[in-house]
Order: sequence, then structure tokens, then C-alpha cells
Amino acid sequence: MRIPAVEESWARIDAWLTRHAPLTHATLHPPAAQADIEAAERTLGVAFHPDLVASLRCHDGVELGDAAPHWS
Repeated sequence: MRIPAVEESWARIDAWLTRHAPLTHATLHPPAAQADIEAAERTLGVAFHPDLVASLRCHDGVELGDAAPHWS
């Protein structure tokens, strides 16, 4: 079994959300800039796993709204 690349997985998620949940898809942030990823690594004092970096280069999080779940 082949494990798809992060970018390929995000492409499938994006396509599904666009078709079935466009409002949710619209809440996804654009890709993170490489400089921002490196700044976060420096601030936290860690090196992010390559798969996390690949994911951040697809979407840099999500815009939380009133209907979004919140954990305390």
C-alpha cells in the first residue's frame, strides 16, 4: 500500500470540501510562507517534521468562527 504525499492528500481534501462543504473550505488559510515556518521553528526551538512543513505549505490553519468547536 502506498502512502500518498501530504500535498496529494490535501488536494483530495480540498476537492472534497469544495464540492461538499464549500463554506468549510473557505475557512482554510492559504499556505504558510517558508520564512514564517522557519520563524515558528526558531521560536519553539524545534525542527518541524517534513510532513508538517508540507501540510503548512498547503494550508496554514483555519479561520475559527462562532460555530467552530472550542476546547478549553
